[in-house]
Formats: sequence, C-alpha cells, structure tokens
Amino acid sequence: MSRNSIFGRPDNQTSATTTLVGVNVAVFVLNYLSRGTLTDRYAMQPLAIGNDGEVWRLLTAAFLHAGVIHLAFNMIALWSIGQPLERLLGRNRFLILYFLAALGGSVASYTYSSVLTQSVGASGAIFGLLAAFIFVGRRAGFDVSNALMLLVINVAIGFQSGIDWRAHFGGAIVGAAAAVTMVGTRRSPRRDNNQVTLGLAMIVIGIAVAYFIRTKAIMNGTAL
Repeated sequence: MSRNSIFGRPDNQTSATTTLVGVNVAVFVLNYLSRGTLTDRYAMQPLAIGNDGEVWRLLTAAFLHAGVIHLAFNMIALWSIGQPLERLLGRNRFLILYFLAALGGSVASYTYSSVLTQSVGASGAIFGLLAAFIFVGRRAGFDVSNALMLLVINVAIGFQSGIDWRAHFGGAIVGAAAAVTMVGTRRSPRRDNNQVTLGLAMIVIGIAVAYFIRTKAIMNGTAL
C-alpha cells in the first residue's frame, strides 16, 4: 500500500490544497468572464435540484463565489487550514474529507433553506476542514485554540443576512464525523481499513437520506 493510500500514513505534500485553491480561483475568473452564467447553471438551487434532477449543483456550488471578498476569505481559510490538515491526514484522506464536507454543507442548505434559495461558496467544505482540524489537531497534541476561535467567530458571522449558515453547520458536522472515522478517538484510536470504509459509507448514506427526503418534498410540492 502506498503512503498516499486513503488509509496510509500522512505525507508532507500539500498539492491538494494548492490545487483546490487554484480551481476555485479559476472558476471565479471563468464565471466573471461569462457574466455569471456558471452561477445560474451550477449554484445550489433547490427547485433545480429537486424538480429538474440537477444533482451536480450540490458539489459545483462549492466552487462558485459571490464576489472577490467572498472568494478571498474562503481561499485564505482554505490555505491556512488545508495545508496542516493535509499533512496530518495525507492527500487522499484530505480530499475525501473536503468533498464530503462540501456535499454535507450543500445538502444541509438544500434541506433547510427556502426552495427559492440560490447558494454558492466553499464555506461548507471549509467549516468541515476547521472542525476536522480541531479534532485531529488535538489528537496530534497541537494547540488548536486559534482554529477553535476562528470557528466560533465564523459561526457568529454566519448568522448575518445573506450568509448560508445552514451550509456552515452541515459542513462542520460532516467534517467532524469524517475526521473521527478516519483517525478514531482516544478511547478507540485504531482504525482498520474496513472500519474507515464503513464509517465513511454511513456518512454518505446519511447525506443521501437527507437528500432524498427533501427531494420527495420538493417533487410533491410540500417543501417551503
């Protein structure tokens, strides 16, 4: 098994973090040049997802941003938290956590937001990274007080008008769950391949159940 296996040892490379930042910036530029066409086609929009089956919006929305400030804040957070977390987890586990948190954030927004909502941003994924870093960092003996303070501040800011706090909470919950699955707890620190696979599968199933419940409500016309 190679060192970059999902279940292998962490490595010292941070290429995934760099790539994610690059992709987000590139998508922002393309969206600007297209005058917002990508936002119209790929933002999280419950009616388009539920009625039209455009499920990909749940992930593509995480690579779109509403403006330069929105993008800058998210990319600074991704760069700051992503690099040390990727070193701790390894590239593949880090990417799995990132995309699960992004999906969890989008599904939380999809489930609890108005059907008329249009939501974009990597915030759900970044909240997942923050929650995971706090847990994994403590397990590794790091001082995570700054990350904890950053999480609290961002939670408080998230309740301002126009910010999708539902995605923040969904991403944080999924990120924490994925981190526990990958590295274990102090009482149960050892995780074999089967345990990690089962744990991640359960997270995916939970996200899928929430998605199908909301989709059924939208298709039946009973969703708000």
